[in-house]
Amino acid sequence: MTELLLTRVHALTGAVPTGPEISAADTYPGSRTTWPVRIPAEAYPAPAPLGRRQLRRLSPEARLLHHAADSAGLEVPPADPQRTGVFVGSTAAGLGMYLEALRDGFCAGPTTLSPVLAPQSSYNGAASELSKGLGAQGAVMTFASGSCSGLSALVAAADCVAAGDLDVAVVAAVDVPSPVRGSFPQAEVVVVVVLESAGHVAARGARALAVLAGVAETWDRDPAAGARRAAAGADPAGRTASFVPRPQPVDRAGAGGLLTVAEALTGPLPAATLIAVSDPAGHAAAVRLTPAR
Repeated sequence: MTELLLTRVHALTGAVPTGPEISAADTYPGSRTTWPVRIPAEAYPAPAPLGRRQLRRLSPEARLLHHAADSAGLEVPPADPQRTGVFVGSTAAGLGMYLEALRDGFCAGPTTLSPVLAPQSSYNGAASELSKGLGAQGAVMTFASGSCSGLSALVAAADCVAAGDLDVAVVAAVDVPSPVRGSFPQAEVVVVVVLESAGHVAARGARALAVLAGVAETWDRDPAAGARRAAAGADPAGRTASFVPRPQPVDRAGAGGLLTVAEALTGPLPAATLIAVSDPAGHAAAVRLTPAR
């Protein structure tokens, strides 16, 4: 089986809104300015493939993805575009732009709609924009499995690289405050990790941060049972003594599982690490990391 290596990582998180409770009436439809966050677009430079003008037309999710990928030091364009894929997990990608289009269309008429709203408001829009910016021509997928969204993207990427369909998978998770969540607080969060085959890493003379030694996804009506099953699937031999299913705070949303992976990659990995996430709806995912040799 192809050995899977994690080689690059970058993550940013914002702040959970504080103060008076924000109601749905305050934020619907399409208004994101009510939410206090710490990652405004002006806080980071435009990624290399984009200029400021191009950056402004993108959805908030796409802008964050571009910045995180640029900060992770990805090769642009990739050495083999057709063997480079993009996998993104998100709980509400493009929803804010979609609601803006509804608001403008109903209130001012369809002729006032900006032509950039349609592609930016599609669920796969942010992943598509990232793939275009990177020059990746392999698989482009978006995953929505609640709290497991980021790990679901990593599991799918691992399957593609292990099968030999890709050499490189850019795996990301992103969420921004959603107008339809009403009083449910949510902050901006984005994380990017890069998964490569061991042969591709060796060919470019790079070093790995960790080995992705196991992945699994399950569904169970009992979230705790689902997390245990996913953990057993990622570590069938029980080589990791214990694990704790990760309850995801509201500021991490669907990116929480992948953000936990990123946190593990930023320091030395002393031993095998098992990360399992379960969603109240029943979806569960788990990954097992081991130190790079």
